Formats: sequence, C-alpha cells, structure tokens
Amino acid sequence: MQKDASAQIDLEDATQIFLEAFQKWTDADCGDGKHPRIKVVNLGPVACNVHEYNKKAGNANVILFHDKVWPHAGAGSTLALTTVTYNVETGEIYDADMELNGANVEFTTGIDNVLYDLPSIAAHETGHFLGMSHSADGTATMFADYMPGSMELRSLENDDIDGICAAYPPGDPIPAECDPTPRRGFETECSPPPIVAEDGSCCATAPGSPRSAGTSALAALALALGLAAKRRAVRARP
Repeated sequence: MQKDASAQIDLEDATQIFLEAFQKWTDADCGDGKHPRIKVVNLGPVACNVHEYNKKAGNANVILFHDKVWPHAGAGSTLALTTVTYNVETGEIYDADMELNGANVEFTTGIDNVLYDLPSIAAHETGHFLGMSHSADGTATMFADYMPGSMELRSLENDDIDGICAAYPPGDPIPAECDPTPRRGFETECSPPPIVAEDGSCCATAPGSPRSAGTSALAALALALGLAAKRRAVRARP
C-alpha cells in the first residue's frame, strides 16, 4: 500500500480490506480441498505514489489512491485501474500497480448506506492484479461494470473461481524460502537508480492466456520487445 492511503480511508483499514480481497482469490476452492498455487505477501507501505515499472531498477507492486486528480481518461466513470506488466512469451508478471479514483468516487466500507463499496472494488481489482481479465458473466466479480450501492462483488462466483484455478493450478506447497521480492529488488521510492544484477526469484507467476485482454481492456501498450502492459478498469454502471 502507498503510505498516504486516502483522505477517505486510512492506511491500516485500506491494508486490511485489500489483504482480505487477495485472500478471497488465494482461498478459492479448486476442488478436493485444494486452492490456487499462489501466495500473497505484504511488504509494507511504500512512498511511491505513481504507477511505474522499472526495467533496470527495483520495483514495488503498489496500491494507491488518487484523491486530488484522476490522471487517466474516464474520470467520471472509472472507479479503479490496474496495470499489469508481463512477458508476452511466458505470461510471467513483472509488475502490477493498482490505482483507485478517490478524486471522483466516494468509497464506503460498511454494509449501511453503501455508495461505491471498496471491498467489492478491491476484490475485482485484486483479480486483475493476479492477471485475471474481465468476465462476460454478469454475475462474476470480474465483470467489467459495477452497480453503485452493490456489495455483490465481495464474494467470488463460479466463473471467477474457475479462472483463478486455471491460471494457478493447485500443486505442491510453495516453499517457505520462496522470495516475494519484486523484480530487480524491492524499492519504496519512485524512479530508483538503476542496478545491474539480474533477478532470480522463484515466485515468478505465469497466469494462463496472458494475451487475452478482451474488449474490456482500457489499453494494451507495448513497452519493449517481448514486454507489454495491460490496463483494466472497473466502471460505474449508469
């Protein structure tokens, strides 16, 4: 989490909401008591308050709020945007950053007087963070549109579960010594100085069908040979 969180929600509460959102995906029932082979680790708050991927320096997979100005298109309808940078040949995710539109959206966290339910939006965006695309199933958490006042996205549906179990099939337990450090090392500041050493983490992820963004992707930007970024936004339904 970005250390400033939001004027609408403090760092502690925001962190807890997103930890619970990730847990929905890691605890998905793939059958026979098995779960997706994926582990989420919170490395603590960071200072960097922008989306970036550093090809030659350390990184952080950041969750941040834009309270003053939404820096992307669709300010009036976009609730959040997740950008995943990945290897187009292997599907290995190099970086994932999540941005929430606190400038134009009033988030709520409880079960009364719900406006734009942050736990629901968090469940959707953490799916993107793990490489999931939008779903054509209107009941799924990964459906592209959100109905204001709804809390239905808080729980995963069968389509979501099928997707995450296919992307990260159950298998042997992840080794305790597996290093969750981001590619090129963990950095809390934006635009750190470049380093020379190559990364060697055993936690690199390879979700299925990494090329298939579908028509709901906001943008697909080529960054370099063999490297691409996909941005996926959840929108408010009129």
